[in-house]
Amino acid sequence: MEYEKNTRGKPHPKFILLQPIVWIFKKANTFIREKRREKYKGQKI
Repeated sequence: MEYEKNTRGKPHPKFILLQPIVWIFKKANTFIREKRREKYKGQKI
């Protein structure tokens, strides 16, 4: 794991900054999938 020193001089893992972005992406992905499922619920695919 890469550590980057922040302004206070404590080791700060870079991946912490990426985690919210990944979380938002996953949420959006799940939401889109649910919407698609709702749309095709009455139809046979």
